Amino acid sequence: MRRYKEATILAILNAIDHEINRISLIMKYLNLSGTSARNYLDYLIKIGVIEKIDGEYKLMEKGRRVLELLREKRKIEVELAFIYIYGSSGSHRVTFWHYIINLCRKLPHHLR
Repeated sequence: MRRYKEATILAILNAIDHEINRISLIMKYLNLSGTSARNYLDYLIKIGVIEKIDGEYKLMEKGRRVLELLREKRKIEVELAFIYIYGSSGSHRVTFWHYIINLCRKLPHHLR
């Protein structure tokens, strides 16, 4: 099964946040090959989201912000899927668009 990069990055950041912070544990927890795990971890280090200290990966402040944004995005996606599936009548469509407008107002300014 193919994974989306964003979902894999979210899973890696979640794992590190929950102290699954060694490459062998990340590989096992996320079912990643060694090459894939190293590629993702190297990329996250390169963009300044995580750091490696004594063989363990730690979230940096930027990483915590990215993790929170990805969690919020995932939460919104799940909520939208729920509305789409269960809100098919006309009256629900109006509610849906009001819901979207309100969600957009809650987004940080740089994401609008």
